[in-house]
Amino acid sequence: MKYYLGIDVGSVSVKFALLRGDELVGKAYLKNKGLIATVQNGLKQLPKVKVSGVGVTGSGKEFVKALVGADYTNTEIMAHVVACLKEYP
Repeated sequence: MKYYLGIDVGSVSVKFALLRGDELVGKAYLKNKGLIATVQNGLKQLPKVKVSGVGVTGSGKEFVKALVGADYTNTEIMAHVVACLKEYP
């Protein structure tokens, strides 16, 4: 099964979620102390697996998309909409 990584980049914190299907297999929450170092540290806390896709949300989404080579960016609002529609069709 494929792994997918989500990163939410805020001015105060950066959150990471590593999924395999619907299963959360890794997560990290770090205070933002500079995007490059914070993203590097967050990735080190996750299981070492081959990731098939990366999506990024948040205020720093475009910078982090370029930093990690992400496939997709969107706003937090749209991420909430997608999650709500999945849980409450």
